[in-house]
Amino acid sequence: MGIWASNASPLLYCIPFIVSATLIVAASRRKAKIAVPAADGRRVGRLVGIASACEGLAILAAFAFLPNMQAADFAVSVITIIVGVHFIPLARWLPARPYYSSAALLVALGVTGLTISDPDLRIRYVCIGAAFALWISYGVTMRTGHKHDSPPTVRQCVPSTSE
Repeated sequence: MGIWASNASPLLYCIPFIVSATLIVAASRRKAKIAVPAADGRRVGRLVGIASACEGLAILAAFAFLPNMQAADFAVSVITIIVGVHFIPLARWLPARPYYSSAALLVALGVTGLTISDPDLRIRYVCIGAAFALWISYGVTMRTGHKHDSPPTVRQCVPSTSE
């Protein structure tokens, strides 16, 4: 979206598609080599579904409220913050520590975007920055082979009452 907000050359429009296609092909090749137990796959799918549903509802709420607050120009920044925040529970629940970095980068980009007064510059900055942040996050995740830490136990999640 950031490229479309500028008067870029047609060749520049191809770059996001080429990078994304390259990452998708690399992931599909790597996925074939990684055996994931069915129970883990269902658990991860459920957790990602919950986080994504909350993210989607928050984005819908932003689209409903921002125009009423005369802040529709800030939608890209707010959505980037929402997408970043959705990585926090995933980082904890899966657990996948690199997602904390993804969250921090996206939230920082969104918050910084809120300080940019020119809407076109804001869109370019936030969208291109978010694309790079997500590409880097995806690359790191692929490079580490989808390794997750051990899921937290109930004991780790619930404070002890005996102390």
